Amino acid sequence: MTSFGGKFGYFFEHINDRYYRVVYKYLQTDSDNDSNYLILYFEDITDTEKQKIACLEAMPVFCDIEIDNLEEVAKGMSDMQRATLWADVNNCLLDELTELGGFVRSYGDENYVACLSRQALDVLKHNNFSFLEKIRAIHTVNRIPVTISMGISTFPKEIVENGLSNFNELADKARAGLDLALGRGGDQVVVYEEDGSAHFYGGKTQSVEKNTRVRARVVAQAIRELIDSSALVLVMGHEREDYDSIGAAVGIAHMAKMTGVSAHIVISKEVMLLCA
Repeated sequence: MTSFGGKFGYFFEHINDRYYRVVYKYLQTDSDNDSNYLILYFEDITDTEKQKIACLEAMPVFCDIEIDNLEEVAKGMSDMQRATLWADVNNCLLDELTELGGFVRSYGDENYVACLSRQALDVLKHNNFSFLEKIRAIHTVNRIPVTISMGISTFPKEIVENGLSNFNELADKARAGLDLALGRGGDQVVVYEEDGSAHFYGGKTQSVEKNTRVRARVVAQAIRELIDSSALVLVMGHEREDYDSIGAAVGIAHMAKMTGVSAHIVISKEVMLLCA
């Protein structure tokens, strides 16, 4: 319920599909105070408000996009396999963003810049950037999923209100968002809103890391998928194992057992004699 402060003023109301500016004023009479009147004037501002909403929805947002792990995923692939993989990722990304009326251009094999409307960004946020899952589901020869990260920036509130614009600052903010997404492990989107706050979508890492952890994440995920699809895991290091090799083998075997899969460590005769 709207509260009235002072003897006169105004507030805004949205009733069904109409917008109103409601001006109120207390009418003082000569009779007892209980018989005073409150007068309300409803001014229909629907056309103005809808134009304002349309302008805000059309405000541009800038996106900086990078494929996190193309080098790791494409390792060991032939040139044709690599080209096919890049084309699949590229087409998925372009289809999703151009369907929303966005402008997308690639530079290099792993980077893109894009410009979307605020309305398109709201659609992506509502869907929690579901196309990240589509890209992650693209089949790869070595079973490592492809992931992308995005930094997105919207115009600050003061720029929206004053009608000013600075696309250089917008691009810098988007790049900062991409760096933050990569620093958190990749596979996620960082959106800088009008108030300057950063919102995260897609990634599951909660703490901000100073160094990029993309490679560790994708390799760990690939190992997990291989373990889950196996009935027995045999872990073997290099010949004439040192403590690092044995320790790593113990760690992998423990990972397998934590998922409920039987695991054994294969060691050389020299290590067996040493242990004996």
